[in-house]
Order: sequence, then C-alpha cells, then structure tokens
Amino acid sequence: MSFLREILDEYVIGWDEKRYDKWKEKDDRRWNARTMKPLLTRSVSWSELDYSGDGEMKERVPDYPEEVLRWLEEYEDLRLAVEDYDDRYPVLRGKDPEKMVLEEVLAMITWIIRTERVLPGTLADALENGTMEALTKRMYRVTHYSEKQEPEETE
Repeated sequence: MSFLREILDEYVIGWDEKRYDKWKEKDDRRWNARTMKPLLTRSVSWSELDYSGDGEMKERVPDYPEEVLRWLEEYEDLRLAVEDYDDRYPVLRGKDPEKMVLEEVLAMITWIIRTERVLPGTLADALENGTMEALTKRMYRVTHYSEKQEPEETE
C-alpha cells in the first residue's frame, strides 16, 4: 500500500479506488497539458480535385503541415482527449476560450480533432479562423498561470 493511500485511508472514509483513479487522471492531464505549446499555424493546403479513370471525382482533403501533425500526435500521446467531448460541445460552442477552464478547452480541442475524422476540414477551419490558436493559447495560459509571460511565437 502506498504512503498516499495510507494517508487517504486514514482521513477519507472508505477508500474509493475509482475516485482516486479519476483524481490521478485529472491531475496527470493538467500536468501533461502544461507540456504542450500553443499551435500557432493557421495555413492549411488542400489537395486538388482528383478524377479517377472511371469519371468518379474524389473529394478534396486538407493537407496539414508537419507542425500540426506532430502537435496532434503529442496531444494523443499525452492522453489529453476528453471522453465526453460530444456531450459538452453544445454548451461550449461559441463560448469565448478566455472564459473556459482547462477541461472545457480540452473538450473543444477533442471535439475538433474527433470531428475531423468524419468531416474532413473541421480542423482546417479551426486553424484558419484562429479557433485552434485561441484554444491552445488558453490551454497554455491556464497551465502556466504562475508565469506572467506569453508563449513565444515562432514560425
């Protein structure tokens, strides 16, 4: 039994493994989010319309810059995705990112990423209109609240 668990058993009536796991996951999510840099890329190129030999036209798809793909991979690797993003979306849609707490920011980012899988271009729109930049800058500020500096903009 770990020291932390012994202390909690002593002060909390009835140790709740599930509750501890949720707290640990949330704590890790905040720490992991702190390692992410804001995503400042706004440009996305699109593939050309493609006609197959049988006259069928294929849809244009976004071709994301390497920086965006690396950021998305890191987001997934750090397990920042929020499970109930779809339930939260109706409440969060249109909300100013500056008024969101970390879990809300992560829910919106997760919604954008997951929706991209079924509706190509969702992420491209969020990048081009500055939504992803605003959300990721907010994530940075919320997790670096004790630091007064803004993230450096590099391009």
